[in-house]
Amino acid sequence: MSFRLLALVLLVARATADITGTDPPTGSCICADGTGINVRDSGCGTVIGQINTGQCLQYLGTKVSCTLGGVLYEYFELEYGSGSGWVAGDYLLRGTDSQCSAPVGCPNIVSRAEWGARPPTSTSAISHPIPKVFVHHTETGACNTQVECEAIVRSIQNYHMDSNGWSDIGYNFLVGEDGNAYEGRGWDNVGAHASNWNSVSLGISVIGSFMTSVPNTAAQNVIQQLISCGTSSGDVSRSYTLHGHRDGGCTDCPGDALYALISTWPNFGGSLGGCDAVGRG
Repeated sequence: MSFRLLALVLLVARATADITGTDPPTGSCICADGTGINVRDSGCGTVIGQINTGQCLQYLGTKVSCTLGGVLYEYFELEYGSGSGWVAGDYLLRGTDSQCSAPVGCPNIVSRAEWGARPPTSTSAISHPIPKVFVHHTETGACNTQVECEAIVRSIQNYHMDSNGWSDIGYNFLVGEDGNAYEGRGWDNVGAHASNWNSVSLGISVIGSFMTSVPNTAAQNVIQQLISCGTSSGDVSRSYTLHGHRDGGCTDCPGDALYALISTWPNFGGSLGGCDAVGRG
């Protein structure tokens, strides 16, 4: 291979590998290219979170160059949670508009009758619109078919009622990697999922354990569709704040990977002061 051809190959590889040295239009969809990529509060500033391959954010139109650890980086300001964050262009790729568009509309919701729910021993109505949404993981096995998911949902209800002594399954909705939502206590009843926050929050739990990996795209879409469905119907406030279970209590739920994911989503509210960070699992 000639030197000129090699240089061209390296240039093309560089161009497809990251966005450093480019000027994406404001509003462009920018995606992470790697795991554990730091998000900072400014160029070369303090780390405020991380993103991973598959997570895409909108570019806000500003970039800066700075040196960190003796290396010159170009940092791009991206929409992050309820504000913005800065990420080095070396670890970013241009995405498509659809990758930054949150799914809208209601997902397929498998009713209590369909999954074979036991009747609750009591219910308590929740006030609408609900101001907060909590995301959990069930810390059970995952499921990829409706039959598998229904069996896990029934086992969770049995545990919550028979072992915990609760009136029903604790979550308002559960989400499977089969692409379905499963009705728990639903839109109208107070859940049992986030201690002091139950009466003012909707609890959505993803079936599986997500400490080191995120749910598949189908499950991610269902979470976002449930929220969109709730805001459209008036059951959830349009100015809702989004939280992980750990934001309201001493727990590692919904898992490190899933928590990092939802922290990049719109309306993320973060900690509610429920537990000192040192005490989290």
